[in-house]
Amino acid sequence: MSTANRPEDINCPTSEGLAGFQGGFLESPRGHHQPLLRLEWDPQKTRLIRDRLEVLTFDPAGRLFSFSAQGSVWRRGMDGRVLEIIHDHDPRADMPACNFHEGRVTGLEEAEKWHHWVGKALAEARQRFGPHPALEAPTRFDWKADAEAFLSIFRPVGILPPDQYRALVLQLTWGCAYNKCTFCDFFKKDTFRLKPPDEFREHVRRATDFFGPSLRGRKGVFLGEANAVGIPTPALMEALAIVREVLAGCPEAEPPRFEKVCSFLDTFSTDRTLEEWRALRDAGLDRLYLGMESGSSRVLKFLRKPGSADLSVHLVELLKKAGLRVGPIVMTGVGGLEMAEEHLHETAAMLNRMPLEPEDRIYVSEFMTVPGSEYETLARQAGMHEMTRMGCRVQSRQLRSMLKFDPPPHGPAVALYDVRQFIY
Repeated sequence: MSTANRPEDINCPTSEGLAGFQGGFLESPRGHHQPLLRLEWDPQKTRLIRDRLEVLTFDPAGRLFSFSAQGSVWRRGMDGRVLEIIHDHDPRADMPACNFHEGRVTGLEEAEKWHHWVGKALAEARQRFGPHPALEAPTRFDWKADAEAFLSIFRPVGILPPDQYRALVLQLTWGCAYNKCTFCDFFKKDTFRLKPPDEFREHVRRATDFFGPSLRGRKGVFLGEANAVGIPTPALMEALAIVREVLAGCPEAEPPRFEKVCSFLDTFSTDRTLEEWRALRDAGLDRLYLGMESGSSRVLKFLRKPGSADLSVHLVELLKKAGLRVGPIVMTGVGGLEMAEEHLHETAAMLNRMPLEPEDRIYVSEFMTVPGSEYETLARQAGMHEMTRMGCRVQSRQLRSMLKFDPPPHGPAVALYDVRQFIY
């Protein structure tokens, strides 16, 4: 093997593994019908790079996290499916800087063919680099058994905020306690359920055992599903104590990466005092993602979403006084062309009334009509005209321009929330 850097030159780790090792790399130069191959590793990941164009990234347990090539990215979900994200530059758009991503989740049969291709890439790497410790875990990894083990502990994770994609998800509840929004189909077939303390403790224990060394690549805890923080305060305090208890005994979950707990929260079902919110903050609760959708009462009524702009502003004021970080989530395109102006101006006015700080973040989600949803039926009956994806992007830019916060780092960031790009 010809290498740009020999193992003895870079303090290669031993066969005991990569934990605690700061990292290194090996390169095998391009040869006859062979690509340039580069192997990189550190305690949180292993990367295999082919001709600087294709990048495979594995977590410490050998589980493939992503593969990127030719402007597209593939991410493997814990349940065995694969998400393909295609980066599309549309030259016909009247906004040349506007880039779109399209996401497509494979079926398990197609994912199996993709896993086979990854296996061939690993075999090539082993042939050229030998039995290197960084390749041991990815090579012996059992994709099918891993997906089955995940699904024996978790339900498939429907959605997370973008900055929580790498969190350790712990499913304290199943389903949504409200579950009446016309536009959402994540939990329509579910009955809401809160896990009793002993069952949740066992869930947390099994979850940490499942991830094992991969916890080094995770950051923070996300309590699911839906509005998990909406349960009674004593039950939530006990759940937070269970999370601390189990993670304290897990050597891979070293602080401070797992000291912060985040979750979704609706704006209408929880009536807590300032003292209760402060107690929850002291127990580890850190950031709450608030599905507000719109500041327009007419749009909210069409979505069958309780609450109001005033209620959302009041909740944010209360959470900020308690020392919590917040992530308001609003949509663009919801309500169609008929409600577009009202939705835009009243949503911007609602956000501008909130005492948001630099550590907070506003998420803007481009609305997509779910085929067969109640929203689709009601919109058709009302003769509404759906906003195009380009129209959603234009409205997003208009909304950003109407916000009065200082730009980061002195004010809250505004980020795109694209559900097309999610798989856990």
